[in-house]
Parts: sequence; structure tokens; C-alpha cells
Amino acid sequence: MNMDNLKPPAPMNFRANNLADAWDKWEQRFRNFYKATETKKKPKDVQVAILLEVAGPEALDIFNTFVFRGADDSVEPAIPAESKDELETVLTKFGEHCKPRRSVVFERHRFWKRDQQEDESVDSWIVDLRLLAGSCGYGDQENSMIRDKL
Repeated sequence: MNMDNLKPPAPMNFRANNLADAWDKWEQRFRNFYKATETKKKPKDVQVAILLEVAGPEALDIFNTFVFRGADDSVEPAIPAESKDELETVLTKFGEHCKPRRSVVFERHRFWKRDQQEDESVDSWIVDLRLLAGSCGYGDQENSMIRDKL
């Protein structure tokens, strides 16, 4: 396969109803694209530019609101500075932007309201329940909750 023809993921939908889930899925697709295209070999600022370009025009507007912390050597252990040219730092900032919108109460409501559709297989329904349960904060009770829902 020619990696030059590999298409990046579609732009991130920052207006998704479940922004946290949309970000998680988009980030996973971006990381696959990043790895497959060997983007890590490029300079750090170019890696961030690729991320911003692939994520779409709204991503740049959001990126421009981020505050990057300076180093703080006055605490133990010292807190390193954040850089707008570090891909992992920028991905973390986007994650923080998208994930505070997740409410455990809302996620549990979605889980308990999710019923099997008439034309939906049991396997497909269980997969969706597992995805929903993952954001409910059930911890080691997750399988029990899925069983109870079934």
C-alpha cells in the first residue's frame, strides 16, 4: 500500500452531541493516521500543524484559546513547561476541552435508557451497551451493570 495515498480522518466534529466520545474516536483515527504516515519523523511544529489541518478549521479556533503553562521549578517535583509545538501536549489540551462536557449522571441515564431496537441484533446491542457503560464510571461493576440491563 502506498502511504502517500492514505487519507486522513474526516475533520473533528466539535459540535457533536457527545463531544467526549466523538473526540475519543477521532483521536484514535488520527493516531492511526499519524502512525501509518510516519508523521513522528517530521519536526514537532509540523506534527502539530498536521494535527490542526486534519482536525479542521474549528480546531484552529479552539487551539488559539489554549493556555500553555510555563515551567514551575518552585514546587517539588518541578512542573515542566507546556509547548504548543508538542503533539502530545496539544492532544491533551483538546482532550481536556472535549471531556469536561461528560457527565457521569448523563452517561448513566443514556446507558439505562438504551433499549434494544426492533431490527437490532443482541450482539450489536451488547456492543453498544459496553461502549455506553465505559463512560459511566462503574469500574469493576461494569459487567454486572450490563448483565442487569440485559
